[in-house]
Amino acid sequence: MNQLLQQERDKKDILEVTAMQLIKLLNRNIVVYEVEKASLSAPHVYYCGEEEEQESYTTEEERQACLWVMKNNRHAGATTKMFPNAKCLYLAVRVNNMVYGVIGIALGNSPMDTFEKSIVLSILGECALALENEQSIREKEEAAVMAQMSSLEQIFCVRSLMICGLH
Repeated sequence: MNQLLQQERDKKDILEVTAMQLIKLLNRNIVVYEVEKASLSAPHVYYCGEEEEQESYTTEEERQACLWVMKNNRHAGATTKMFPNAKCLYLAVRVNNMVYGVIGIALGNSPMDTFEKSIVLSILGECALALENEQSIREKEEAAVMAQMSSLEQIFCVRSLMICGLH
């Protein structure tokens, strides 16, 4: 899992790799929400078999469960006390208090066992670290671009002053 995540450089791709690994492990449908600027993206549904109607995973109740997970950094949905009628169990993809996404696992009539839960949490932890690294790299690149632009602006101003001084 870690090697697959290290190959990806984009947030969406990191979350997709995570969803595909969860499908292989659990043989369940997976719903992925990216968190961007403290809000949820549109859901991406990944199917373990034949595609079902996406609407069952993208209802307002499902979204409310995801919003609650994003804001409270805790599990919600199926098999929990918060939004127990949801079709999915929703878990935060997080490092400490920083939530990068919310993953929904369709449970149907069969809850996950303790071993599956621990593996899922481990996978989500790896995903969160990869997303944290991606964000750090992106921020460093943006800072480098800003520094280069500032340097070019200074050069432009100096040259402008020199040209104005000649006339």
